Amino acid sequence: MNKKLFVVLILLLKLFLFIFLTPMTQANDENKTELDWRQQQVKIIYNLSKFVTWPIDVFTDEHSPFHFCLLGVDSFQFALEELVNLPLRGRPIEFHQIKESTLSENENCQVLFVSQSLSEQWQDILKQLENKPILTVSDMPEFAHQGGMIGLIPTTGRVRFKINVDAARAHGLLIRAPLLKMAQVIHADE
Repeated sequence: MNKKLFVVLILLLKLFLFIFLTPMTQANDENKTELDWRQQQVKIIYNLSKFVTWPIDVFTDEHSPFHFCLLGVDSFQFALEELVNLPLRGRPIEFHQIKESTLSENENCQVLFVSQSLSEQWQDILKQLENKPILTVSDMPEFAHQGGMIGLIPTTGRVRFKINVDAARAHGLLIRAPLLKMAQVIHADE
């Protein structure tokens, strides 16, 4: 084979690999970043839950599990499933993915993550949750300003959060002071 032809073929092969493999690498990097973001959120939600007090009658006995629920379609599910191996205040954690159509039947959720995919339906969902002692968490924009309890805000390097104390109180939940000191606290009328 001619040396020039061989060099041209090698260059074409490199160009082909660069063009077709680079987007896959970038997509893998984006998927990894999304997974890292979700895992970070799960850790935060788990730790935030340590500073929330639910009404005593939410649990049937001292061994009843905490129910972490996901409403909507989200890559968050895989990260949330990792919680089932961790105890929270001596209680096991159970994970449930629920549908909006069965939300009113899910009385067992103590923590409900609402996917951004349901941002258009959030006000209807909020009506279904009325007076239920369920901690609502989401990374929807302006979630806490729209009646959600904890809105996660992505920032470079860490996650910040807003807490709507009035929404939590209206649902019978008490958020303790150490958590409030770390958050941006808002009220229902803001």
